[in-house]
Amino acid sequence: QRVVSLQECIDVDPTPQESLADLSIHQARERLAADAEQALAQPFDLQRAPLLRTHLYSLPGNEQILLVTVHHIIADGMCVQLIRDELAQAYAQGTNLALPVFQYADFVRWQRQSLTSAATTPALKWWQQTLAGHNGQPVSTVRDLTASGGHEARFAFEISATLTRELRTLARDVGATLFMLLLAAWRVWLARCLMEKDLLLGSPVTLRRDAATADMLGCMVNNVVFRNPLDTATVFIDVLKSERDCALAAIGHSQVPFEKVVEAVQPERHLGRHPLFQLMFLFEDRSAPPVSVEGLRFTADVLPVDRASYWDLELSVTDCGPTDAMQAFIGVRRDIYDAEALAWWPAGFVAMLGAIARDAQTPVADLPLLSSAQRKRVLVDWNDTQLAILPEETLHQLVTAQAHRTPDAIAVQDEHARVTYAALIGL
Repeated sequence: QRVVSLQECIDVDPTPQESLADLSIHQARERLAADAEQALAQPFDLQRAPLLRTHLYSLPGNEQILLVTVHHIIADGMCVQLIRDELAQAYAQGTNLALPVFQYADFVRWQRQSLTSAATTPALKWWQQTLAGHNGQPVSTVRDLTASGGHEARFAFEISATLTRELRTLARDVGATLFMLLLAAWRVWLARCLMEKDLLLGSPVTLRRDAATADMLGCMVNNVVFRNPLDTATVFIDVLKSERDCALAAIGHSQVPFEKVVEAVQPERHLGRHPLFQLMFLFEDRSAPPVSVEGLRFTADVLPVDRASYWDLELSVTDCGPTDAMQAFIGVRRDIYDAEALAWWPAGFVAMLGAIARDAQTPVADLPLLSSAQRKRVLVDWNDTQLAILPEETLHQLVTAQAHRTPDAIAVQDEHARVTYAALIGL
């Protein structure tokens, strides 16, 4: 196990180049998205390094896009920005970059040595106590599921820059982070919508804890379970404070691999279902500004692609910086839920966040679940059933007129019989 140099990557897998400059920008973006989806579906040979593929595209407007496809076994979400920075440095200095002294193999060796029984026993006991009394069961009915996960429907939405700024200020005022506030809000939303007060939420936490690992490429995440039973009579600001304490404690014990926690807790297991938690919160920090080198501006993005999901429900939020809106989506596993029936969730969730920002002293049970437009649609538009009826028309006259128009239509029915309009009035 070692770091593969940039030149070795080039020798093994030279980057193909393709020009899309003759296409419109819209067509070029569509082509890029299609190629990204195809690249993602192409498997890697785990016996052959590097587990990374690249493809360089020239787009209209002198824009260059480098499509990088990496196996998750060697990279995680934080590597997107790290790869961007490495490429910018390579462009500035050439391919003769110095290899890091502390390599990923060294990190793995250190981690294995630190996971001795004596070192992990206290943390595992903490997890057993924290998760005691919860069977780790999903909140929805278990159906016949596939081991490979179900298809995920994604509903994208945006949290405005103004609302993001207000939420960031609210979190800072109580010594919390934006991650903690959104985790608390997601818990409140799920508790209200699913009518469950004690939910286990999961989120990946980075293992980059010091200067030696801060810029290290590799899969260095650990799934962590967050438990914070909710009383809907509690005001949100108190929920946020308890979520802050819960998150700090859980992250403080996150050095133990999730698999070890599962072994210690021994929750019920179901085929095709993630153990311990099925509700995911993913928060990605993409707030670092672009890197500029010799007049070139390096940015990084992750293209949306369809994929299977082991989570029943997922909230993913990307922090794009202090002056930008946050990009987000709610993912719904189609073989668990009727995804279209939950398409209203993003607008409702943003409305709830707005209410939290306006008054964090609001009891959780009183926070709105509908936006103003959604509320109007339910209470006004869908109840607009007024009909213009002439004053001289009686009810039996209206029924008789309908019977002559549609004599064979069903007029009355119950569980035993159906009566047509013709039979009803004796036509």
